[in-house]
Amino acid sequence: MTSRHPLPIALLLCLFLSACGTPQATAYKTLNIVATSVDTGMKAFSDAVVAGKVPAATQAKVRDLHGRYGKAMLAAIVAAQFDVGQTSPASVTVLANELLTLVTEALR
Repeated sequence: MTSRHPLPIALLLCLFLSACGTPQATAYKTLNIVATSVDTGMKAFSDAVVAGKVPAATQAKVRDLHGRYGKAMLAAIVAAQFDVGQTSPASVTVLANELLTLVTEALR
């Protein structure tokens, strides 16, 4: 089966494929990598909490840090809409690293 309008379809395909490599898409992909890493760590942490392996004080620290990380991530997502040169702000990266370090230490 052949298309009646090969040029518009090819043009749409080209536009779609080129949009995947835009600076804005790169910014979102970078933020997604950070979010996925934190989500994975938090899932393991939650499992350890349910199993009774994490002290209440550590749980409170993780809750506080996760709340601050969440606010920073939300701000970064909003900023990525307007500043396509910004991949992952330092505020998000630092909080994500602190959170993952705390979670890793709690899981030992």
